[in-house]
Amino acid sequence: MPRAQDQVDEGPIDGLRLSRHAWTALGRLGIHDLRHLLSLLDRLERLPGIGPKTAAHIREEVGRLKGVNGETGTRLRDRS
Repeated sequence: MPRAQDQVDEGPIDGLRLSRHAWTALGRLGIHDLRHLLSLLDRLERLPGIGPKTAAHIREEVGRLKGVNGETGTRLRDRS
């Protein structure tokens, strides 16, 4: 049986509350699922189109999501 944390780390990123600029940058980079995004979190500002403010915004939102859903194991796409 998967752990709740594993479930939070999977799924599409379309449930994140990001700015239009962040969505555009992630889309251009081909980042569409949370596992991919998590693998790049420590170096976001080195990616094209993502500066320090956008990187901080993305990290805050991922942290919020994991804090809210980490205990319940709710997947991003299951949120409404």
